[in-house]
Amino acid sequence: MQRSSDAVPRGRLVAVFLVCVSVFAALAAAVFALHWFDRIDPAALLFLSAHRTPALTHLMAGISWAHETVNLLVLVALAAGWLWRRGKRPWAGALVLAVPGAMLLNLLLKNTFARVRPGIGDPLVHLHTFSFPSGHTTAATALYGWLCLFTWAQARTAGPRAAAAVFAVLMVGMVGLSRMYLGAHFPSDVSASVAAATAWLAMVRGALHNRA
Repeated sequence: MQRSSDAVPRGRLVAVFLVCVSVFAALAAAVFALHWFDRIDPAALLFLSAHRTPALTHLMAGISWAHETVNLLVLVALAAGWLWRRGKRPWAGALVLAVPGAMLLNLLLKNTFARVRPGIGDPLVHLHTFSFPSGHTTAATALYGWLCLFTWAQARTAGPRAAAAVFAVLMVGMVGLSRMYLGAHFPSDVSASVAAATAWLAMVRGALHNRA
């Protein structure tokens, strides 16, 4: 398959990967070694819990539910199958690597850092898994980041590309906010998950280089 004229330069992908890994490492150090978030994280969750409303709670719960692991895996399977039938097999493979792969990476990181879930601000969800980084936000970053890359490669005008980028940022932001609003994650968990998933996505896109 010929290389697309819109392929992301490999050097740029390497730069994105290195920057995101550095950001993740810095956040991990700030949380676990330097304790810079000891006041920021609880204060943010207390602020969100103090501004809950029934309508907002339903909205945030719905966003969080839509990005549960099972729901996203079904979506990925359907989308990958559709892409495969349309002859876009490298992109189908990249989608499967991007989202389930990011979920597995998140599980590894959670068990490595073993951060306890937030217990302040009257959490609306109670989970027994670890907190750092956020699984929902990691998967959402991989999914919507992949969608952004796919749109960038397929579209030939700036409009769809800009719309995909804005949509990706908004959706990842809403998923991250929903997890903090519900009391499932600290802001540092969410920030670290975006960095980790973006680094993973850069690796996946690099594997796709010259094939789409």
